[in-house]
Amino acid sequence: MFKISSYKLSVILFSILFVLIAGVLDIRMFQFEEHADGFYAQITYAGKIFSGNFDANPLFFIHVARLIIVSPFYGVYIFKLPAFIEAIFYLVYLSPLLIRRSQRNFIQLIFIFFPLIFSYRTSIGMCGMGYLYIILFKNVRSYSLFIISALLANLSSGIVLSWVFASLFAIRYIVKKYVFFVPVFGVLVLGFSMSLIHKIGYMMTEQGAESNGNAVERSTIYVSLIYEQYSRFFIYTVITMLLYLILNLKIFRNYPNSLFYFFLCAVPGVFLEGIGLISYLMCFMFFVNDYICIKKQESYL
Repeated sequence: MFKISSYKLSVILFSILFVLIAGVLDIRMFQFEEHADGFYAQITYAGKIFSGNFDANPLFFIHVARLIIVSPFYGVYIFKLPAFIEAIFYLVYLSPLLIRRSQRNFIQLIFIFFPLIFSYRTSIGMCGMGYLYIILFKNVRSYSLFIISALLANLSSGIVLSWVFASLFAIRYIVKKYVFFVPVFGVLVLGFSMSLIHKIGYMMTEQGAESNGNAVERSTIYVSLIYEQYSRFFIYTVITMLLYLILNLKIFRNYPNSLFYFFLCAVPGVFLEGIGLISYLMCFMFFVNDYICIKKQESYL
């Protein structure tokens, strides 16, 4: 007789429910032009390559890389396909977490519904940092998961910043376990450097300074408050408080370890723009769940 575990059944039912809800609510990565954002502009800019327009600007290659990563979603947008197809693609991006035997936990079923609260881009970016957390702190050795983590981190300069520095703090472990770490790391650093140099150069111009302000004025928390995006402000404030609490845990107080430095790399996201800070949400949930489990085990001893 065919048997299915309660976890597998939950994944199937929750996935079907998510696809139905996302389809009904018309949840998409790329809305129509009247709802376009900066990421949409980057992807459509890179999309010029399909019409034979080639741009020598270094940022063009970064945007092309981002286009390749989200190409299934962009294809749905271009061909005006139903929204539920994007929901299915999102589940594919999440599948390394859902189907990995060593990581089966009912808490990760929550991640299925993240795009209903956040954007697809933000949710996938969380996977980039979340997969890195699994690689570093859950005794998982997987070349494919490591490469997927690096690729998904490229969706935002803020995520790449955290990913690069978190990897640097764990470089001994990664180099030992992953022979191909150096070239992958080099490509990410190169791409991030191009983006960072471009942004700094633009902000130093009169036009950039006037339209963007200083770094603090461009931070997501500040912008969400000024533009009265209170739900967004609340979420980022809660995540900031959670980050503060984690970094001040007693287990880190006297002997900071690689896990402490991993979360320390999220601090720049508090003050900078983009989705760098919120990309840690999946990692926070992993850590809190692991911390609770450890405390429960200690209580039984």
